[in-house]
Formats: sequence, structure tokens, C-alpha cells
Amino acid sequence: MNFIKKQPFLVYLAFFYVVWGVYNYFISIYLSQYPILIGLIKSIIWLVPLYFYIKYVEKAKFFDFIKLKYNRDLFQGLGIGLLAIVVLQFSTVSFLGLNWNLSIDDVLNGVIVAGIVEEIVFRGFIFQKLSQTFDVFFATFVNAILFVVIHFPYWFSRGLFSWEYCIFIFLFSIVVTIIFKLGKSSSGSILYHLVNNLISNLR
Repeated sequence: MNFIKKQPFLVYLAFFYVVWGVYNYFISIYLSQYPILIGLIKSIIWLVPLYFYIKYVEKAKFFDFIKLKYNRDLFQGLGIGLLAIVVLQFSTVSFLGLNWNLSIDDVLNGVIVAGIVEEIVFRGFIFQKLSQTFDVFFATFVNAILFVVIHFPYWFSRGLFSWEYCIFIFLFSIVVTIIFKLGKSSSGSILYHLVNNLISNLR
């Protein structure tokens, strides 16, 4: 109990990773025919514990802490996100060869749920917590490692693991963290994540 009081952030991380790992290995593999349920469960696992942590441990308002408050920074974040999309996404993709026949699972879970909840947890919360202890460069590095690792349960349970995926996710995390820092809001990183995942699903 003493450790929990002193290190609540580490306890939260351990709880989050264990629950997500167990869910992916033993439950989600049986829910492939229910994309809406998959999206709902992921949202609950990722956001509900975070909401209570921010409310009772940080003693802060949820949207204020994750930097999604309706203010000037929200629009600045969207602007930075749009700029990054134009420079890093639209300049490198040919829309003529894309497959626009997406499933409900692709749109709901591959784009919307992933883009929103992953940014709220990893940039809006975990990165900010790491930044309270480490300098921005090391916090960005550790956050990127954690972001790669959170994908392990899904990859390993479905035989999808590859070092190419690890490198891509690591670099992607660094990019969206930069967008988050420059925009001073989760809005930009969420927008960029949504567009990135949409284009990835269209390829």
C-alpha cells in the first residue's frame, strides 16, 4: 500500500499494460465479428482508469489535463496537426491507388478509436507525466518505447510482430509527440493520428 501511495503512476502503468495484455491474448481474439464491441471495450480499458486517475490522483479536470480544453491551444493544435498532415502525409501518398472499400472495423477501430484513445493516453497523459520527471527528449524516447510495447499483445497474439512495425510505431510516436508539444494540445496529435491510420487502412 505504501508503494501505491508513493508511485501511483507506475501502478497505473502496470495495471493498464496487464489488463490490455490479458484482454488481447484471451478475449479479443474471440470478438473479431463484433467491431463495435471491440471499440467499446478498448475505450473502456484505455479511458475509464485514466479518468479516475486524473480525477482522484492528479485532482484535475480530465479535459484540462489531457489538453483538450476548448481554448486557443485547441485550435493551435489543430493547425499544427493539419500542417503535419500536408507535409508528412499528403506529400507522400498517391490517392489514385488507394482502396476505399473499408470495413466497419477498419473505420471504427483502426481509425477513430485508435486515433483518439491512443493519443489521449500516450500524449495527453503518459508523455506529460514523464515530462514531470525527465527532460522532454528522454520523455519522448520513453513514451515512444511504451507506445511500441502496448502494441505487443495484439501483434503477438495474432502473429503480426515484426521489427519493421516496431521501428515505424516508434518513429510515429516521436512525430505525434512533437505535434503535441508544438500545438500545446492533444487535438493536433489526434487529428494527425486519425489521418495517418486512415491512409494506412486505405493502402
